[in-house]
Amino acid sequence: MVWIAWLLAFGVFQNTAYPEDALPGFAYRGITVNFMRADGTPVAGASIYGFSREFNLVWPRRDHEMSGRNDVIWDESFLGKTGLDGSVKVILPPGKWGFFAAGQAHKGDGAIVAGWTDFKQPSAGETVRLRPTSAKHWTLCSASGGALEPKRVFLKPQAYPIWIPVSLEDAVELKQIELSDGLLEMWADGEATSEHPAFALAFGEVNNRMTDGKILAAGNAAAVECRGGNGQAVLSWARWGNFGLQGEVKLSEGARVMLPRGNFTLGYRRPMGSGLTAVFVGQWYGMEAGKPARLDFDGPLAAGVDEELEKPDKKGETKLSARLFLADHNGHLLAELLDPSGKPAAFQAAVTVGGKRFAARQVKGAMEASEAVLWFVKCVFIGVIHRQWRQRSCWPR
Repeated sequence: MVWIAWLLAFGVFQNTAYPEDALPGFAYRGITVNFMRADGTPVAGASIYGFSREFNLVWPRRDHEMSGRNDVIWDESFLGKTGLDGSVKVILPPGKWGFFAAGQAHKGDGAIVAGWTDFKQPSAGETVRLRPTSAKHWTLCSASGGALEPKRVFLKPQAYPIWIPVSLEDAVELKQIELSDGLLEMWADGEATSEHPAFALAFGEVNNRMTDGKILAAGNAAAVECRGGNGQAVLSWARWGNFGLQGEVKLSEGARVMLPRGNFTLGYRRPMGSGLTAVFVGQWYGMEAGKPARLDFDGPLAAGVDEELEKPDKKGETKLSARLFLADHNGHLLAELLDPSGKPAAFQAAVTVGGKRFAARQVKGAMEASEAVLWFVKCVFIGVIHRQWRQRSCWPR
């Protein structure tokens, strides 16, 4: 399961209290991390995390908020947030720690602030300060040099494991980036305009010694070509092997989305008529330049049944549990069907087995998107399951 992969990738520790019986050299310690601009102004509401390379630990740990789901590897809510004074209180186990924070200087001003530290062991009560050293004025461009209008910028210092996204939804443009000394990896995504298609592109490594001006996207871009959706579809993307490097792009009718070459998970949500919205599970795509991936948002749905035969009980009755699922024209499984208010839509389905009709029970509550199970059908058969089960038919109603 993906949670197992996550737990192996980063260790777990509790940071809500100090262990009472720890030896002095192993005791947790409380520190303050302060994030400010180059001029000393605090950066409020910025995303922040700490990382220990020697113990492979991350602070904070909030993945319990996604407990019960195995489709979530990383969520932006796992990051910490700075207060109005730009500070955050941290409780850590001993070890060498580095901290990385990023956010908008002020909402809507188009200025991004990114600060990080080297790795060292903090003392109890210490204040660790994150403060950029310079401001750069860069224009993010496609590989051909055309200016892009990013809606989110994704940043990660070279020695850190997790990307931090910074939204520019309320800004007219990206005006400047304040950053610390060292290498900073950068991606950005944005919607289509009259000048360029939608995009989620890599811009390589930048640093504060680079001159102001254009930053070109790295390499020749691959593409996703979309059809249908009435301008209401939304593409979700996630770069393989990168925690936090994931986003969403709103799509116009007949949209084309530029992506770097390489491995992605692509999913989407799209209208289904009568005000309903369908959310489809992401799948792996190996993107290549000159070989666009194509998604049809107007194609039909197909139904299927996956069954599991249990051992006979004491009465000799054999129980067959069946799961009814739907997939679209692109081969993506339907994870959720939402009504206009965003709540799960109620509808009916049935399965016919050997001439008998069995009504399905709709699943309620959280479910595992990796299985994309919409309904459970529980049928009890006496004796041997007849071969007619293999000649089943099913339909949504």
